[in-house]
Amino acid sequence: MNFFSKGKSGDSHASSNASDPLDEVIYTFNNGKDCLTLRDLVTGSLTQGSSSSGKSSGFNHGLLQSLFKANYGGVALSVKQSFSRYFLKTAEKMRRKVIHFHSGSDLTFNPLEYEIIRQGGGQIEINNLTNLIILLCVLVGNYKAGGAGGKGGDDRFWLSASEKLINRAILLLLLAKLPVTFYNIRKIVASTFHEQEADRYHEIWSVLLDENVSPEKKSETYDGYQNWMNSNFFLSVFHTANSREDLNSEDYFQMELCGEYFLKTYPRLAPKTKSIVEESVSGLFENFNYGIMKSHFSEGVSEELLPENTYQKGDIILIDFSIKQFGLSGILANALYKYIWQTAMERRQTETEEAPKPAFLFADEFHNLINPNYDQLFQATARESLAITVYITQSLPSIIGAFGTENPENRAKSMIANLGLKVFCANSDYDTNEFASQMIGQHFIDVSSISIDKDKNANRSYSQQLQWKVPPEHFFLLKTGGPKNKYTVESILVKAGKQWSNGENYLPAEFNQLD
Repeated sequence: MNFFSKGKSGDSHASSNASDPLDEVIYTFNNGKDCLTLRDLVTGSLTQGSSSSGKSSGFNHGLLQSLFKANYGGVALSVKQSFSRYFLKTAEKMRRKVIHFHSGSDLTFNPLEYEIIRQGGGQIEINNLTNLIILLCVLVGNYKAGGAGGKGGDDRFWLSASEKLINRAILLLLLAKLPVTFYNIRKIVASTFHEQEADRYHEIWSVLLDENVSPEKKSETYDGYQNWMNSNFFLSVFHTANSREDLNSEDYFQMELCGEYFLKTYPRLAPKTKSIVEESVSGLFENFNYGIMKSHFSEGVSEELLPENTYQKGDIILIDFSIKQFGLSGILANALYKYIWQTAMERRQTETEEAPKPAFLFADEFHNLINPNYDQLFQATARESLAITVYITQSLPSIIGAFGTENPENRAKSMIANLGLKVFCANSDYDTNEFASQMIGQHFIDVSSISIDKDKNANRSYSQQLQWKVPPEHFFLLKTGGPKNKYTVESILVKAGKQWSNGENYLPAEFNQLD
């Protein structure tokens, strides 16, 4: 049985009479019968395969060339140095300019500053800033747990407590009209009041506001208060915000929230709880005190890195901070920009754009950059934003491991279900191979059997048996490219709602690594 039909990398824009832009053909296989339209691609794709299985050099190489040829903009995330070299080489071949964001470049992107700038002069949506930082907390916990998802059953409590602390710290900085930076948030967290300090604050102001206290006593008390402010960043910021004379009614309400939280609620948390929350938050911000996070993600927003440029101008941005070189900081850099790009795409109003163009997100080693609380939500509406997500990873367990300890398998499969196109390469992970076989399904086949009776007469019988269309063990044997396979990569593609030219719901295809 000839299982495979050849596919030609990068053969895009085959003739099409489609009137709907979503039906424009972007990628065409060599058989001339099968293709992928923009409608297919905006549902997202996920490629899985073992290391050196041809995940990037097979189907996804052709897809990347097609996206370049279509003049689409987008973002590529590189957690491997080899991928960034490959991406730049391919872009040069296709004559596409790349904005290369890497260590040593003069580009900077403070996501907190970007969120404030892009919201203009209106009411700042603080939850957006808080959610971004909580995402980073999750990634740090997952990385330190080796992909096991962090602390376990207490995750939600600690994250909720951390979220409130971060939220109020950001709010206080805004009220004080001070820069919202990771450094300033960390300084507030490190200097928040303990219960005795909160009591001292109330005692000081009871003296300062008491009409029966002598001016000399008030002056002496205020001098001590000023000395305290000079040594405590939180108190200095709180006093600056609280002393503003231009606060409007909404500002007063927000200031009351801060006062209630920092002077009453937070100081009276159990000491162990308070120390764990502070350690979790401070531990995250520690990454922004040095290295690439300090030099590239703490201050300033380079105009070239605005995520809106990818669909407004067709710019291509490469985020190039590898894990091997930068460790956790490499993950934070890539995942941080990924989240900002996703939220920017979701804010698009494509119906008001004169000629809306798609933009892509190309992520190799995707399991390192998964946002368990957001990715599945984003993917569910990516089509409306004309966002083409191209995710490449090794196995199903690697994805599940990024979803923590709370029902991770179901959450991972929910996200995978929202990725319309699945591409399976050679894989030694049985769970992934069985998942692929189950997705493709089973069919009845005719089976004949011969039995010999006591008189040595042969009796032939026929029956039907239900078997896998593509058995799990078949994925072990797919060609992985290289000289021994004559640079041929074999993959099996599945697309929800698509029947391929072979009449099946799956397409075996070959890709030439030399194209």
